[in-house]
Amino acid sequence: PLRLVGSEMCIRDRLVNVPSVVNPEVMRVKPADAENSFLYQVLHENGHVHHDHQDILSAEPVLLNLIDDWINGGAKP
Repeated sequence: PLRLVGSEMCIRDRLVNVPSVVNPEVMRVKPADAENSFLYQVLHENGHVHHDHQDILSAEPVLLNLIDDWINGGAKP
């Protein structure tokens, strides 16, 4: 599992259950629901929010899966 400790906990607090700036109706990270999380949408959907971010981790499918698993597992620390 992805572990967040110390100052990294602040990162989690800024992601989980926090509305995205671009679309406040969507949480940046919605625990247990990766597909409805803004982070997932930006990393997986080509051209989301008028920017193509899909290539950020496209060469690293293991990292994408790790992020998806963390979100679907409840985005726990």
